[in-house]
Amino acid sequence: LYAADGKILFINPAAERLFALTSADAPAEEGLRNVSVFNANAKPIPPEQQPVARALGGEAISHEVLILDGPPPHPRRSVSVSAIPIRGADGNVDRVVATFVDVTRLQQMQVQRDDLLRVVSHDLRTPLSALLLQAQMLQRSLPPGDRNAKRVNTIVANGQRLAAMIRDLVEMVRLECGQFQLARKPIDVQ
Repeated sequence: LYAADGKILFINPAAERLFALTSADAPAEEGLRNVSVFNANAKPIPPEQQPVARALGGEAISHEVLILDGPPPHPRRSVSVSAIPIRGADGNVDRVVATFVDVTRLQQMQVQRDDLLRVVSHDLRTPLSALLLQAQMLQRSLPPGDRNAKRVNTIVANGQRLAAMIRDLVEMVRLECGQFQLARKPIDVQ
């Protein structure tokens, strides 16, 4: 809980652990000055643009992910921050309630998942393309009515289905990373 001047009025034990504050860090602002704050792209955020300062200016902040880097031995960690201004009777911001949730493990798991998806999609696509190419060449070389044509057609059809699933997987990763580009073109609805 922050006062209108930015002083911390109350900090719970979970926040003390998150920011590695001790009772010797009274007031708590002294301990927080040693914490560097970065955005999700690891670019420093000046104090006046941090969520609590913005909430003190009247802006409501909801689930903004930041990176906190404290002095050694405190590790770099990701937190989800929400900060809500509370207005007094005069309409001015009187207090700010801020919550900080450590999402470091979740962020690490998302990075690992994205890396796995990229590796799987790339490592599957190359051998699948070679298999599909060979199956299609075999399909074209079979004479009409060959008894193996049905088997080769099944291989090609399932290979194309698997290739489509891998394309969807790659597009999903691109969409989540913000790299997905739509190719807009006019169509005849009828």
